[in-house]
Amino acid sequence: MTVKWTPEIEQRFTELRLCKLSGSLTEDEQRELAEIQATVEIVESDTTAFALKRLETEQIALQDILEKRQTENKEFLQLLNQQALLIADTKQMLSVYRCAA
Repeated sequence: MTVKWTPEIEQRFTELRLCKLSGSLTEDEQRELAEIQATVEIVESDTTAFALKRLETEQIALQDILEKRQTENKEFLQLLNQQALLIADTKQMLSVYRCAA
């Protein structure tokens, strides 16, 4: 159930809370305040559920990005290791070539 929170409801809620604080709430006003408080809980629940769903979606997207970056890092590490081996091989071949010359 989706409930809209309006400026009018907010104003009435504030009025009723002030009456409650001053101790001048009637029974009808107490019921009205309870209904508005229930509305507040519904609105907060709807808002929280939406925010949590958005956060879960963002978390899944970030997890996907992390996994992609980890894969890229592994590939980059392999390239660095291959380059290090090529450098070592080249140095060794140059060393052998210099000694043979």
